[in-house]
Amino acid sequence: SYSQYRNSSFFPRLGNAIASVVEAIPRGGVLIFFPSYSFLRKCVKCWNPDEWSISSGDDDLCPDIWTRFLRSKGKVIVEPTGSQEKFEAAREEYATKIRQDGKCILLAVFRGKMSE
Repeated sequence: SYSQYRNSSFFPRLGNAIASVVEAIPRGGVLIFFPSYSFLRKCVKCWNPDEWSISSGDDDLCPDIWTRFLRSKGKVIVEPTGSQEKFEAAREEYATKIRQDGKCILLAVFRGKMSE
């Protein structure tokens, strides 16, 4: 529920649950949709170690979720906000990774540009 978003363990638990599902899919791409861009950004901020330098100190609550994603699918692409060019580049990068490697993760927003 919405009230759980404020719980500091929510995002790590969600990430671990998603990583477990992703790891169970041996081949192909995985599309993961979030309810809003804000929610997507919070998840990426928690799960991606490259984002930790700007986080609020909850790094120890977000273990190796991003590493698990990368180990399983090789690449994680996050739906960009902003220009049409960024969107097209991300969409093409995802399609190329699927054609070349047969695996990739796309984190996007339900009813956002990527979902269309």
